[in-house]
Amino acid sequence: MKDSDIDSKKAELEKILLETLTTMGGTDPTYAELLAFFLKHKMLSRPKRLIVGQLLFFKYLPTDKRFIKSNRYYDIYPLIFVTDSYRGGFQGINLHYLDPETRNLLFQNMMKQFTTIKGNNHRTNRIALNYSALSSRRTLRAFKPCYKQYRWDGIQKQPILIPFNFWQTIINQDLGFFRKKKKPNIYLESWGIIRKPPSSKRK
Repeated sequence: MKDSDIDSKKAELEKILLETLTTMGGTDPTYAELLAFFLKHKMLSRPKRLIVGQLLFFKYLPTDKRFIKSNRYYDIYPLIFVTDSYRGGFQGINLHYLDPETRNLLFQNMMKQFTTIKGNNHRTNRIALNYSALSSRRTLRAFKPCYKQYRWDGIQKQPILIPFNFWQTIINQDLGFFRKKKKPNIYLESWGIIRKPPSSKRK
């Protein structure tokens, strides 16, 4: 695919997403239009097996009764980099817990720090995420409030694999939709977690 073709498709996708977003964030039409866009351009992939370093977008509702009854807020439309996958679910970095500027900075630092793993084609490239590296590098400390766990039985709409060429375009959009807390307050809380010094270990 030529650079000019990619640029025109990015502009098309950005326009589609902006038309479906609300002041709260992403919606079911956002998911539907994203799916239709990638299907139209023969780039749609909804993997049943997740691999570390993939970027996914999906709809999610918690199923744990204790979590539901608590006051803990959550994102209905996560955008996550997968860090681990297991039988009951998976873990990853949901970038929506960060304000747009911090989100983009974390993404850029991740791209610099982690090797890009080549896929069958450029669209299926992923990054070699490593939790140890994430937790030990100062330039990546913004990942801390974003590290979340998801259960398969909470998936409401199957994850869409975001093609590598479109990572930046998707990350630039405010697709997150939170329940139980407003975004400005979530961003402030996330910054508190980022700034919190690591607990000292007793000798």
